[in-house]
Amino acid sequence: MTVRVSERRRSPEFAVLLGLAWLVVVAQLLADHWAETAQTLSDMDDAMRLVQVREFLAGASWFDLHEVRLGPPDGYDTHWSRLIDAGLAGLFVLFRRFTDAVFAERLMRTVWPMLWLIPAMAGRVRERLPGCAASSGKFSGASATFTSAVSSDRPLKRRSSLAPGLAGPPALT
Repeated sequence: MTVRVSERRRSPEFAVLLGLAWLVVVAQLLADHWAETAQTLSDMDDAMRLVQVREFLAGASWFDLHEVRLGPPDGYDTHWSRLIDAGLAGLFVLFRRFTDAVFAERLMRTVWPMLWLIPAMAGRVRERLPGCAASSGKFSGASATFTSAVSSDRPLKRRSSLAPGLAGPPALT
């Protein structure tokens, strides 16, 4: 009896193997970049996202995306979604239960992009499985970026694909 590719992909073994692969990638990224997570943010988008998350946690309305720091004196209405802020804020609140605010924020900025490696890796594996819609070109490869300080929505956007076979960490951007 042969097992179809789609049935194998849904099996618990696939999830376990994907989880193990994710843990290996995360361990390697942490080993290589942990010291950088305490440094400043990598770009202004990350800094602005962090400001928005801090304001959201401090009680700003879900729909209040007005930033008076940008374009003074009138300010600027950002186009970013609070959905990203909610995920980041949730991680911060979770980590804040176990540690101080500074380290909780560092963990939030580190863990957030790593969580997005899971769908990126699953998409990349799916892309390479024979018989999948992905292998016929209907699915453009999933992607991920890793920066220890990333706190923007860039991991959600499609970027360049991971190296073939997931060799090496995603590109720093």
